[in-house]
Amino acid sequence: MSSLNTINGTLQDAHGTLLKNIPVVFTPLDTPQFAGALVTSNPTISVTSDATTGAFTAQLEPGDYGVQVMSTPITSFQLAVPAGSGNTYNVGDIVSSPTAVLPSVLYGVGVSGTVRVKLGKGLQIYNFDTALWHTVICQGNPPQLGFDAGES
Repeated sequence: MSSLNTINGTLQDAHGTLLKNIPVVFTPLDTPQFAGALVTSNPTISVTSDATTGAFTAQLEPGDYGVQVMSTPITSFQLAVPAGSGNTYNVGDIVSSPTAVLPSVLYGVGVSGTVRVKLGKGLQIYNFDTALWHTVICQGNPPQLGFDAGES
């Protein structure tokens, strides 16, 4: 018996730019379930954000899901869709565990617009108050972390 719920969201980066035509993949974390010889498995659901608004809608069974936003880099988090059917939820209201998934090397690519690795500089963090990118510096023994003066 189907007990689908509607999950709504809109994709944007940290600067407020809408992320359009981006796949969003929902992978069930609490299946398969077993009852004797019966194996029940929910399928992976993939939707794409709207080409104009960045909005997406997914129909999901109750349960826990790993979610991947297939932007660059890939962002992932977990959802807990409550029991019941026919309900509508905003994605931010049912997030259970946000985690970032980063590729092993980033070159000049923002993670939600706040972190990048720049060739010749290294790891940089964006400061929204100063509108500058600050390079993380590790020096001394024992090692101590610091930041440079920043660049635009």
